[in-house]
Amino acid sequence: MEWWADDHTAPNVGVILGPTYGVPGRAVFDVEADSAEGIDVLHKLGLGRFDTPTWESGKSPHRLFQHEDSLPPVNVFTWRGVEVRLGGNKGQEQSVMPPSIHHTGKMYRWVDGFSLDDVEIAPVPPALKEWILEAYDLYSRCGVDEAAGNAAGRGRALLRRQHHETASERHDALMAFAGLLSRSVHIGDEGDEHLFLGALRAVNQTQCVPPKPDDEVVDCWRYALKYRSLDTASAKLCEGIGVKGSGAGQQFVPDGLELTIVKSDPPSYRLFCEAWKRFNGTGVANLSAEDFMSAKKTAVALAAQVGGLRLDRWPGDWSRIWDGKAGRAKTKRSEGEDAVVGLRTLLVDEAVAAGRIEEVVDPARHRLRRLASHLYTALSRHASRYQQDHHRTDRDDFVLFNRGAQWVSASEAADAPAVLWFAWHTIWAEVEKAYRVEANEGGRLMAAMPEIIGRRLVARKKQINGQRSSFRTLTQEEWGRLEAFAIGDNEEKPSESQPDFPVEPLPEDEQIAGTLVRGERKDVVCV
Repeated sequence: MEWWADDHTAPNVGVILGPTYGVPGRAVFDVEADSAEGIDVLHKLGLGRFDTPTWESGKSPHRLFQHEDSLPPVNVFTWRGVEVRLGGNKGQEQSVMPPSIHHTGKMYRWVDGFSLDDVEIAPVPPALKEWILEAYDLYSRCGVDEAAGNAAGRGRALLRRQHHETASERHDALMAFAGLLSRSVHIGDEGDEHLFLGALRAVNQTQCVPPKPDDEVVDCWRYALKYRSLDTASAKLCEGIGVKGSGAGQQFVPDGLELTIVKSDPPSYRLFCEAWKRFNGTGVANLSAEDFMSAKKTAVALAAQVGGLRLDRWPGDWSRIWDGKAGRAKTKRSEGEDAVVGLRTLLVDEAVAAGRIEEVVDPARHRLRRLASHLYTALSRHASRYQQDHHRTDRDDFVLFNRGAQWVSASEAADAPAVLWFAWHTIWAEVEKAYRVEANEGGRLMAAMPEIIGRRLVARKKQINGQRSSFRTLTQEEWGRLEAFAIGDNEEKPSESQPDFPVEPLPEDEQIAGTLVRGERKDVVCV
């Protein structure tokens, strides 16, 4: 009783249905209406006249009756809006009972005078038993073979019925058909998966009245793919992460993903995958030690640095994928499970074996390289393809103004060198939001640009939308230098070649200072 002493910590309660776990002679089943039609059916069967444990859950009353061996050997089925939960297929079926609390906050309550203390569990009424047998016969003749676990037959049966009015009935129909479709999908082939998702969306529009929201349809499809993957010996979670094995012992492994352990102050980790280059240009994601040791923080960091990477292909599994899973001892009722090593441990073991451990001699330079990597990633994500100036329109200027970066060419010549224009504050604001950078580190990176690309990043003015805006520019050669520095490939001093447009050097008596203009930091030249 101490469990229920505090409403905030009180556990929920469920009753196991069917003969599998019931004490001989005490097995029960549950009947509930899911729609107005179901309520009408139960009313005509006269269930309200029987004294048997009854409780409210939010839809219609649940009623418990004594289970009989002559009832259909099925876990649960729904017919004409009546849900019959029999628990008769050697599975585990249960119903939530009072005094449980639904996730919406609603409490399950006994109907006055019909609790387990007030009445005994009644035998199944003859009229209800006859209706259940007839309903299940019609349900089965539609192609359902629930007793044999035939998901394909169940999916076809549900599709032959043109109306699924209740939310649970529509969900069951979509999940059944999603399971049917998933058997024809090549797991890991995004084109194949998207094609069959379109078929599921068509089913939702034509068979469900009213159709379910599209995000729920997508969730049904993703869960179907997740469980389909358990039967697959080899699959793919996303770019860089593969799957081996099947069932409970499924193992997620690096698939082109490489880890470098960086011994710096503070220590950090660098993930590289060639396939990630199409997402962020470098294929690199930098993680702090705090990020690396947390599945959730790793997912957030990867989402920020490798935009487009789908770590949530199988919902709810990332923590197990990254951290691994402890084994489970064998019990009388279940087989034991082997422990599954997490992806994090596999990456570390592989990095140590391959010798990918980087000793940082100059922590300040290492920090500068990380800042350059963040800038390069943000610019890669924002910049569009090259465009000739003579083909540009006001719309292109609008894109530059809003996107913050744009590749353009300085002349009409086909081989004219392209130049990257970008708004420093727009790009760096994104860097500060996505990564752990201090307030003054943008200025530190700006001051180091002569060492990185060979010159200062001076401001250039451009008329956009009737106002003069400040931009920085990078030539293609300077862009290559920034990339090389960001990934650590140019320890030697950059070349002294000139950019492809004239840049006047700043006099020695000029310096860069900062001020605040309408809440936004602006670089100004002070003489």
